[in-house]
Amino acid sequence: MRSEALRLEIAPLPGGEGRVAWLTVDRAERRNAMTRSMWEELAGFLEEVERSPGVRALVLRGRPGSFCAGADLDELRSLAPPEVDAAFALMEATLEKVERLGAPTLAVADGVAAGAGLELLLACDLRLGTPRARLGMPVARLGILPGVPFAARLVRAIGPARAKELLLTGRLLPADEALAWGLLSRLVPEEELEAALASLLGELARLSPASLRAAKRAVSASAALASAGGEASPPQEEARAATIDPGSFYEAVRAWAEGRDPLFGVTVDSRP
Repeated sequence: MRSEALRLEIAPLPGGEGRVAWLTVDRAERRNAMTRSMWEELAGFLEEVERSPGVRALVLRGRPGSFCAGADLDELRSLAPPEVDAAFALMEATLEKVERLGAPTLAVADGVAAGAGLELLLACDLRLGTPRARLGMPVARLGILPGVPFAARLVRAIGPARAKELLLTGRLLPADEALAWGLLSRLVPEEELEAALASLLGELARLSPASLRAAKRAVSASAALASAGGEASPPQEEARAATIDPGSFYEAVRAWAEGRDPLFGVTVDSRP
């Protein structure tokens, strides 16, 4: 049974072929704090999005003025230590599903993104924020022991020195500082947020879905290689991967020659 705290809507994509999945966290009375059942429901929604044909992007957001204040502390304090460990393992498994989603993911921080909320933000590909955003990782204030998976997204986004500063101080960064550090990829005034989202989704709609998916895989593999100090080798399937998606490539080349926009997302001739 689905809760009212998470909503999924799959709608036509503005400005192009395909559809966009809108996933909204709506639990205002708890500042969108995530319970175990919400992480499970989010995982199910992600699987539904992955199965849905024609989804070109997923937007993860809260109501205006919000994002996610982290894990639900009232729930966690009622659990025994092994149950708390299991709750964090569930959270991590769901965050990995966000990262592995084939379509590009956009997060919108229009309020506080702290702890697990920041992890959720960082699991997305593109991270928009408004001046109302406040981002931080106050785990030391709560006696939470961040392990490697918990800290890895933070280190990838802002590097080890700033990750340590955020973890060791527990402070919430204002939006402009979060942008400068790399926690946000864009900062947009609240009144321009919907237009900025529509514009960004329109840009994605004009691009090859196969290329976008491959770009996500390549960046993830490169990040893993970098974190290993360059000593590991890329996965063999990545090394053997084809360099073009025929359905996209030949349509793009034809469109270029004909002076028109390519028709990605529709059935086109894949021959040269």
